[in-house]
Amino acid sequence: MSQDFIDEESGTIEEVTEERAEKALREVIEGARYFEAPGLGRLKIRFPTNAEKRKADLEYAKTFSDLLDSGIKTNREMEKLLRERKIWTEEDDKAIEEKDREIQGHLLLLSKTKTKSKREEIRKKIAQLREELFALHQEKQAFLTNTVESKAEEARFAYLIHACTYNADTDERVWETVEDFNNEENQEGVVQVIYQFMTFLRGLPADFLEYLPENESDDEEE
Repeated sequence: MSQDFIDEESGTIEEVTEERAEKALREVIEGARYFEAPGLGRLKIRFPTNAEKRKADLEYAKTFSDLLDSGIKTNREMEKLLRERKIWTEEDDKAIEEKDREIQGHLLLLSKTKTKSKREEIRKKIAQLREELFALHQEKQAFLTNTVESKAEEARFAYLIHACTYNADTDERVWETVEDFNNEENQEGVVQVIYQFMTFLRGLPADFLEYLPENESDDEEE
């Protein structure tokens, strides 16, 4: 949130910002994040070592090669097929680009608008546009889920998660092997671990969505 909209009397926003900054700093210094996952308890994830990254890359290469030999299509082949059958066209890609431009334009407008009621209108519009953009991306990604690259990336990521996820109390791996991870029946817990690991690797706080411009609120009166 910009400095203009901090409530200096209550100090609430400042405290939240400092808390988030301290938490992010701890994660960087420790190279780890702690969180609760349904059915799995309190967990710890850490950054992969260089050796683990190399092994994960080997998992990607092996899966890629095996699937290619079995006749599974690559992203390029699938996209070509989608265009030939007019399932996903250049116009659909342009719709994604246009939606993204709309979001950027409204974000710029939000940064220049001071009136509380107007800012709230713009925030609602941005949230709506993000939902529409997400739906378009999901629609396209659904066609690419079973390509060689997608499956190979799943294998690479599964290896990293198995290697870097620990029980926070015992400091033992939650899944001894990547097969154990792939066979985990507690999908609710797995989804939480995947989300936490993805945001952690990208340097994002787990609650980063709450701090998107359209999700902030103005405490001052008009």
